[in-house]
Amino acid sequence: MLGNFGTMSTGPTTMRERNPVSPLNRVDGSVRARSTGRILGLIATSLVLITTSCTADPGPAAEPAYLTIAAFTASATNTTSPALVTLNWNLTGLHGQSADCEITSTEPDFEPVSIPLCNLNNTTNVTATSDVAASHTFTLTATASLGVVATANRTFTVGAPTGEAFNITLSGLDSIDSRVASAATAAAARWEQVIVSGFEDTTTFPSWCDGIADYPMPSSVDDLFVHVELATLDGLNGTLAEAGPDCVVMPGERGVTGTITVDVDDVEAMDADGTLGSTLMHEMGHVLGIGTLWENGNWGSRHLLVGTGTSDPRFKGQAATSEWRALGGSGFVPLESGGGAGTTEAHWSESAMDIELMTGWIETGAPSPLSTISIAALADLGYNVDLSVADSFSLPGAAARGWAMLRPERGMGSDVRLPQAPFGR
Repeated sequence: MLGNFGTMSTGPTTMRERNPVSPLNRVDGSVRARSTGRILGLIATSLVLITTSCTADPGPAAEPAYLTIAAFTASATNTTSPALVTLNWNLTGLHGQSADCEITSTEPDFEPVSIPLCNLNNTTNVTATSDVAASHTFTLTATASLGVVATANRTFTVGAPTGEAFNITLSGLDSIDSRVASAATAAAARWEQVIVSGFEDTTTFPSWCDGIADYPMPSSVDDLFVHVELATLDGLNGTLAEAGPDCVVMPGERGVTGTITVDVDDVEAMDADGTLGSTLMHEMGHVLGIGTLWENGNWGSRHLLVGTGTSDPRFKGQAATSEWRALGGSGFVPLESGGGAGTTEAHWSESAMDIELMTGWIETGAPSPLSTISIAALADLGYNVDLSVADSFSLPGAAARGWAMLRPERGMGSDVRLPQAPFGR
């Protein structure tokens, strides 16, 4: 009402603009009549203005004529139980109001998911489980702030579980530094916790896997075989390690064997500052396909990168994108655009995610958390995953992003451990 009372000044201002009644006007009756009529008209106008100005505030916007849930979809790269399902939808007809959403399911053990302020394009990940192949119906209920409710249903068919855990077999541990072997063993155990179901054993390998690596090819793989080795790469404080899948099977475009090579000159320093474990975790993530099987060129069907070759490359996997947005990000997941070959477009953006495990730099004196974004990226590659085992992680604020860019030159680390050092491929 304070703002509305300002309008009341229009009345008195208008009344001050009238012609004063002079003595001459009082003698001339016609002039006096005209003046009197004008004064009465102005008074009436002022009263109308005052009345209008004092009208009660109309309150919030009117209730929307309609509220529509548009394009409610449910999809997963791997539909076997437990499947990480990405739900997407859009609301229209809010007319400036806010809305809250809730997801329920006909799955007996499904716990409702609440999404506050689901005003525009929305996405969330849920898990669909079943002991046998079954169809579940997800129901989305959207409630506008004035009480208008809209619902939409989407049926998702989940396959029976494989019935086996995901297994990582390590080789080469007996011939390397015991500290590296221990770190590799711990990394494998952690990734086996993240990936919750295995695949059929691979007993037949494609011809392109013949002679692809220096280690003897196993006769059978359940589910991933990783060879760990030490070698001289580029000396202290350069590339700490490099890794990637060796033999990729089709269909699924999944690596079944891979190699992690740790720079022998960096082992002591990494062990001393506590980054050895994070480094082995990071490299094993590459063997699983993070950053290495995102864009499979003309030999595969997986194309999950956009903006390649630009200053703003992005990963568009739907599950990882949903987690990125849940943490406050926008658009697709940002990737590293610097760091040179082996870092660019194969890691999350350092400025956007800072200390997250799968960025291209490792911090000393800080944890390297495995976020739901990285775990969901594995779901985009076809793995069944458990988001609940992710480490605590939040996106850095503007100040933290600024500090993340203040890296010393690589050559400054000849006799001390650099705060951050780029990973390999």
